[in-house]
Amino acid sequence: SERIAPLFGYQVGEVEQRYENFIAAIHPDDRQAVQDAISGCVESGTEYNIEHRVVWADGTLRWLHETGDVVRDEAGRPLNMLGVVRDITWRKQAEKRLRQSEAQLSAAIENIGDGFILIDADSRIVLFNERFRRLYPNSFDLIGKGMPYENFLLGGAERGEYPDAVGRIDDWLASRRSRRDMLKAGGSASFEQRLIGDRWVRVAMSLLPDG
Repeated sequence: SERIAPLFGYQVGEVEQRYENFIAAIHPDDRQAVQDAISGCVESGTEYNIEHRVVWADGTLRWLHETGDVVRDEAGRPLNMLGVVRDITWRKQAEKRLRQSEAQLSAAIENIGDGFILIDADSRIVLFNERFRRLYPNSFDLIGKGMPYENFLLGGAERGEYPDAVGRIDDWLASRRSRRDMLKAGGSASFEQRLIGDRWVRVAMSLLPDG
């Protein structure tokens, strides 16, 4: 298709649409991966689905997403390869900005003087700082991105992290759930919590707009 050449940095009709010309436009660090993906599709029928960079003649760097398959004859011999090429530069740039924002947010959270944890609407851990993990030595391994917050509470209770939960874990968990329900109704809440080693912390919770 004539629309493919401009995606690789060529003007329509500037070069012959040959394999070598398109391979030449691929970023040197991605070229081998693309060639391997094409070979895998042709030789063993592996799905051709790859993202890679191209460098235009003026130095412009773009990201492409290619999908395709091999057309074969009745004997299974490859005749040609058909596929779709999409410019995904905008998505890659957005992902880079998001990673940068997340890194800045993580750095800011680590500089907070108190323990901090962010939980999403599904009660899964999104972010936390090291100071928060150090508050819970018996259950720090249950604190991780994407991990269920209730697993952290339950694991801590079972390991003796919370003296008030000893012998009454189910009731203690129920009380913690009720605090979250109250939080959803009122937007913020705080309470004092006793930890192992006769330590006390004040827990302040706030509800974000997305829950």
